[in-house]
Amino acid sequence: MPDIAALKDLSRDQIIDKLSAQLTQIRKVESNDPIGEKTRLVEDLGITSLGLVDLVIMVEESFGVRVKSSQDLTSIKTVGQVVDLLVQEGQKES
Repeated sequence: MPDIAALKDLSRDQIIDKLSAQLTQIRKVESNDPIGEKTRLVEDLGITSLGLVDLVIMVEESFGVRVKSSQDLTSIKTVGQVVDLLVQEGQKES
């Protein structure tokens, strides 16, 4: 598992690039539109509740972040909100 301390060295764009690669693996809607901060996980990418679980696992493995069960994943609607969560977790380790 990657070191979470390395997360704080990544820019938002770098985090989005890494997330985009992961999201293309679990998305259900094919699109040529680039994935950005305003991309909606369910509406734009067609990610199901099972896909959200896959996303959490990928985020935990790729970024070394432990998503707490108390965090309501249903409140995360966009890629930007996922990035916000990652940035927040990275800052906790600073």
